[in-house]
Amino acid sequence: MPGENIQDWSTAAANNGTADSAINWAEGQPRNTVNNSARSMMAAIAKDRNLQNSSIVTGGSANAQTFFSGLNYTAPIPTGLRVLLKIGPSLTNTAAVTLEMDGLGPVAIKDQLGADLAAGAIVADTRVEFIYSGTNWILLATLTAPTAPVGDRDTSIANTAWVGAEVPAILAARAMFRATANTQSTGTTPYTVVFSSEVIDIGGFFNGAESWTPPAGRVLLSTSLTLSTTDPSGCIVSISFWKNVAPAGLDGSFVLGATIGLGGTTHTAMDVADGTSTYRVVVTFDRGGAVTSGMFSGMLM
Repeated sequence: MPGENIQDWSTAAANNGTADSAINWAEGQPRNTVNNSARSMMAAIAKDRNLQNSSIVTGGSANAQTFFSGLNYTAPIPTGLRVLLKIGPSLTNTAAVTLEMDGLGPVAIKDQLGADLAAGAIVADTRVEFIYSGTNWILLATLTAPTAPVGDRDTSIANTAWVGAEVPAILAARAMFRATANTQSTGTTPYTVVFSSEVIDIGGFFNGAESWTPPAGRVLLSTSLTLSTTDPSGCIVSISFWKNVAPAGLDGSFVLGATIGLGGTTHTAMDVADGTSTYRVVVTFDRGGAVTSGMFSGMLM
């Protein structure tokens, strides 16, 4: 090992007489070695300081980084050697990465669970701390929880941290759609309002025409429609959220229906979806009428 290297020093004072090849604290040492040994101790502490203050910047390439310790180590690298480095410009890793010290050859960097680093684990121009395990450089970074799947509400403990997916589940089941002028309905046959223009569809649960199939959970449904009629005497319209029925069917269930006067209207309802239930807005006029515009939105609560 090189001299002026605190990795060679012992925690037992009696063993430090000649523990460092550049420092002589042997019993009965010559007087002229005292000042040299004191200065070398200062140098050893300063070299270790530089290994700990991120003044050393890595070079090489993004996935094969290098640095010089200032001590000119020879193999083997001391187990437990801890360094705080600044990652060089443009050296954010894009895959598994190695770190080479003092030209001793590349050594794989692992996370604290022994896995190769993912892309972006070390970022250019940031300070990153490593410790040598005797086999690999270990990245001393805060571990993050794995990303929960869309719609997952599991809040159990992952192998690194808590996974709380309630918020992703809600965000994945928000949707809003806009209706343009719909085909006019005559008589009393119900018809499904076509919402062909998506405003937002996080999670992709809208079928792109008229129905929404959210994940399992409690859902809030809302529609706001502008209606018109071609009958001079006016008409009465019924608006419902239909669940699991054909577009013009009368044989299914509806979440909530209302009979209202003609004009603009807002209609809301709540239901418990099972993950396969399909919701749509169905309108029935008692005489000729049409939906001229409107919105349909849904949210998993």
